[in-house]
Amino acid sequence: MTKKHFLILGIVVIVLLLLVVGIVVFRSQSSPQTTGTSTPGTTFPIASTTTGVATGTSTGMTINGQNGTVIATKNFIDNGITIKDVENPGTYLVAGQLGYCLPNIPCTAAANAEFNILYDSNANQFIIALLTEPLGRARKDAQAFLAKTLGLSNSDLCSLKYYITTTYTVNETYAGDNLGFNGCPGAVVLP
Repeated sequence: MTKKHFLILGIVVIVLLLLVVGIVVFRSQSSPQTTGTSTPGTTFPIASTTTGVATGTSTGMTINGQNGTVIATKNFIDNGITIKDVENPGTYLVAGQLGYCLPNIPCTAAANAEFNILYDSNANQFIIALLTEPLGRARKDAQAFLAKTLGLSNSDLCSLKYYITTTYTVNETYAGDNLGFNGCPGAVVLP
């Protein structure tokens, strides 16, 4: 196997592990608080806090965030760019590549070589894999992309359930750590 194959395999393994960890860790829910932005005149349905499943309309949706917050976002699942991961029910590729392709099913969302962004609708969690150095720039670009895609401010992103990491082949020091969004509490300062 070439170095590229090891990198792809490593990313896929980490993403799958993060999905499992995210599902286990982020199952607990508490009372909802609404955050986020919306377009004037647009109504957003409120997600059920007992099921944890995101709900939406063609123009917007809500997802459960940290500490029971309910966050109003653009409908990023049905935006024509995000693709459903047919091998992992409830998982959506918001940006990057799935790591596999099947006949007649897209395997690349918003094309990007710096990062992958997955959304696990069962855990209401975003998993961001930084794929290139410098990690600080890759995180900044992923954060800007996600803020625009969801229609949120950078500070609203802090309320999301999310995990930002990288692989050992990209950066040995930060591999597997939750690096956080830049400007959010607990975020790692990156070069």
